[in-house]
Amino acid sequence: MKKKFWAMILALVIAIVIWLEINITKIHEVNITIPISITNAPAALIPLSIEPESINLVIEGTGKNILFYNSNKQPYCIDLKDAHYGKNYYPIRLENLKVLEEYHLKILRKPASENVLIAMDNMSSKFVPITITFIDEESKQFFQKNGLTISPKKIRITGPKTLITDIYEIKTLPFNMKNFQNNSQIKLTPSPSEKISFEHSLVLVKKMVPKIIQKTFSLLPISTDEGIEIFPNTVSIKVSGEEEILQNINPEDFIAEVDTSASLEIDSLVSVKVCLPEGVELIAQTPKFVRVKNVQE
Repeated sequence: MKKKFWAMILALVIAIVIWLEINITKIHEVNITIPISITNAPAALIPLSIEPESINLVIEGTGKNILFYNSNKQPYCIDLKDAHYGKNYYPIRLENLKVLEEYHLKILRKPASENVLIAMDNMSSKFVPITITFIDEESKQFFQKNGLTISPKKIRITGPKTLITDIYEIKTLPFNMKNFQNNSQIKLTPSPSEKISFEHSLVLVKKMVPKIIQKTFSLLPISTDEGIEIFPNTVSIKVSGEEEILQNINPEDFIAEVDTSASLEIDSLVSVKVCLPEGVELIAQTPKFVRVKNVQE
């Protein structure tokens, strides 16, 4: 039984060898596709399109030579060192396909097109805002309530001017509050074209740091008890605080008054106290003291 099994295996191997020998020595007619590659593109230009992207030929040769060619297939290379903006036509020169001659392959049918059209565009870049998106309304409210922000807020994109002109924003993948940790990262949506590159692929999600600003309020009236006259009767102050707070504060929100615990005698100096709204810090005050001009019983 074993001898019969091994005899069958040997016969199968011999048949395969004979089949291979016939096919590698036999003349075949096959279709091949040769990809087109480019080199030396000018730094200020970028290929916008290549038509066609490959060369299709019908060739003839032995199975062995076709097999060797397929294992060492090389692209058809076009040198763009003299390319200009707009349309560039490059004739397909079959004599440059030396590799076909090396493997004794004969071209039976030439490509349909005699030229390769390469459209060149100006390389350009610009900054566009990054817009965060949310997986649901709850995540959006969480983001706003906790004073979160993204960094950076803008991104530089680079690519053909024709393609980036109509890009006005880059969106993030949806933010999910369940995955949030301070200083966590979130990905940007993929580039709309392989020809367009982004300066970053991630943005940082973090708590917003309030912007602290300073603001001056001049000639605030100083209140006194009835019958007391002072000079001067106004005060100017410089304060600091979060931008959002100070933008919504008016002079009427400050109360300036003299120290009523001091001796209010004519020509005496008394301090001026300014009551500040919550979240506001006093930096400077002029004057700090005023003179009592008149005291009426």
